[in-house]
Amino acid sequence: MPNLNIDALAREDVLPKWDDLVETPNPNSFLPPHDKSAYRQTLFVYGTLSLQHVLQKVLGLAHLPTFHEASIRGYVLKMWGPYPAFVESEPFNPDVTVRGKAWVVQDDDQLVLLKLYEGDNYRLKEVEVLIEGRSTAEPGYTFVWNSYIDELTEGVFDPSKFPVSAEHR
Repeated sequence: MPNLNIDALAREDVLPKWDDLVETPNPNSFLPPHDKSAYRQTLFVYGTLSLQHVLQKVLGLAHLPTFHEASIRGYVLKMWGPYPAFVESEPFNPDVTVRGKAWVVQDDDQLVLLKLYEGDNYRLKEVEVLIEGRSTAEPGYTFVWNSYIDELTEGVFDPSKFPVSAEHR
């Protein structure tokens, strides 16, 4: 995880907003910036961010986050070392499904921390997230691979490589 200067991130003049961090415009961008509830967005997570203790640490949450089982169609997971990379299936196949977790990003500050954690090799993309128990997919976001595809290999994410630290037990 990168070394984050939280004090610098807390200054509003340096915080990018959703519109600056995702491929598609935020439908809530017309809302006043002080209304943080307007920025709640579903985020599909897989890999390290789907581990409650990791997300809690990245965001400095007081409690473990609440996840919902979820999936996205038309994508596959490849591996970049021990980290999974989300890429569109080639050729596109809507029958291919990646399972993960859905979590609600509460505000732009959390999004900035997530983006810093993921780094430049991943970018946010708007996707359709199917949350378990619901009949239709809903708009959301996920981090997709944003680098050279030949850096990726076949494999399976191993959560045991990212154990819970003593402070989270």
